[in-house]
Formats: sequence, structure tokens, C-alpha cells
Amino acid sequence: MNQVKERPILMNGEMVRAVLEGRKTQTRRILKPQPWEEYGSLLGPSMYAPTVIDQHGCEHPGLEVYGAYTEDGEFAVKCPYGKPGDRLWVREAFRSRRVDNLPGDVAYRADHPGAKTVPNSYGHSWKPSIHMPRWASRITLEITDVRVERLQDITESDCDAEGLAPFEMEMIPHFKLLWESINGAGSWDANPWVWVIEFRRVEQEVKAA
Repeated sequence: MNQVKERPILMNGEMVRAVLEGRKTQTRRILKPQPWEEYGSLLGPSMYAPTVIDQHGCEHPGLEVYGAYTEDGEFAVKCPYGKPGDRLWVREAFRSRRVDNLPGDVAYRADHPGAKTVPNSYGHSWKPSIHMPRWASRITLEITDVRVERLQDITESDCDAEGLAPFEMEMIPHFKLLWESINGAGSWDANPWVWVIEFRRVEQEVKAA
């Protein structure tokens, strides 16, 4: 029986709130490295066996991995988030109020929008999401689907699944603004290949402090 694999994924406060409210069931992450333009379209993601070259210069199929690749096999990249059935635990900005590592003693910045310091903590600062340990995570997601596409191929229904909050503008321009606020100016126009990860929330073991 295959063991379910878990991997961490970073989310900002807006993303976390959308997941908690049940509005967000998709996330897009830039594929790294990007294929050269002449490679054309990517296939997959699915299981494939990359070619490895031994010490004698002979080619052999390597261990199977899950990822995307070109039809000619000249380019392939493993999906760092896993495959359908795997799980992701969300890392978000937080602060533990005590030293005994009890989940109930964790405050989450997403629950306190605009708070520069942790409430009721004598001015302690928030810890960045990258430093969150597994025990402090309150959100676990199960991957239901993975695909690769160009960023600008996003549809309005995809924008809705991305959890965009109501805004007085069309959905795709709204997503463009959000994307560039995270990834920098010009990142939308670059139109990179992205992983599109669809998920469902599977548990809520920890309540915010």
C-alpha cells in the first residue's frame, strides 16, 4: 500500500482566508525551470521515467517520477507539489505564544489582518510562513488534480476557484493584479508555464488562538 506523501506549501494571508472560507480550491505556482520556447507545448503531468546515463555512457530509464515533459523528451520537470492523492500542509505567518509546542497556543496572522504584532503577546512580531513547523499548521489539503498551462490561459471560473474576493472589476484583470502583487511587475506579461494544483481541504485540527 502506497503511503500518502505530505509536502509544505506557502500561502499568504489572503490565500489562507480564502481556503478557510471554502472559496479557494486552486493555486497556481510558476514551473521551474521554464522550458525554452522552441520546445512547444508540455505534456502531462503524469508518471514518466527520465533517462539516466551510466558511467559507461549508456542510457537507461530512471525511476518513475510525476511531472511534465515535452513529446520529444528533451525537457522534463518533476512536480514539486506531488500528484493527485498526495497532501499539502499550509505554511502561513504565525507565532507560538508558548514553548510547549501545543497547536492551540498558535496565533495566525491571517486571522488578524493589519496587525503588525501578535495580539496579547507584548509586542512580539510574527514569524514568516517559511519558518512554520508541521505541528503548527492548521490546514491540510488533498491534491485532486494537477495540470500545466500558460498563466494567461486562466478562465473566469478558474479565477473563482482561486478564491478571489469580490471586487469591482472583471475577474481576470483582478487576478492579474493579485499575481503581480505576489510575483512582481511584468510577471503576468511574461506568461510563464505554471502548475495548476486543485485541492480539497481534508481536516481542521487546530483552532486559531
